[in-house]
Amino acid sequence: MAYSDNQNQLVFWGDHLLGHGWELTPYYSLKFWRVAHERILRLGAQLGERFLFLRHDSFCENPLESTRRMLEFAGIEAAPEKLAALARLVRTPTSVGRYNKHDWRAVDPADVAFVRQMGFNV
Repeated sequence: MAYSDNQNQLVFWGDHLLGHGWELTPYYSLKFWRVAHERILRLGAQLGERFLFLRHDSFCENPLESTRRMLEFAGIEAAPEKLAALARLVRTPTSVGRYNKHDWRAVDPADVAFVRQMGFNV
């Protein structure tokens, strides 16, 4: 997310999560992503079994398994052919992996470590 063109969440919520003084840069974009996800995980822990965290990258990498997990979580049974049809609708956006084109020295190493901890390739 550090290099995404869509920075609306940072613009709308940056002061709330990061305080004042942030700038619209990859450094703060990734920091915002980290702080937001740490909060999501804390809230999810409180919800227990009522919370499902699906990584977008994992969904694109294995749409059949991710779709199955999502439907199971929602309590929806789907015949195998319906499940397969739903999974075929998943398209990996061209933006996946865009971080490879950028220098990671522009962001906080602690934020990169969190991205790695979350299971993303860095």
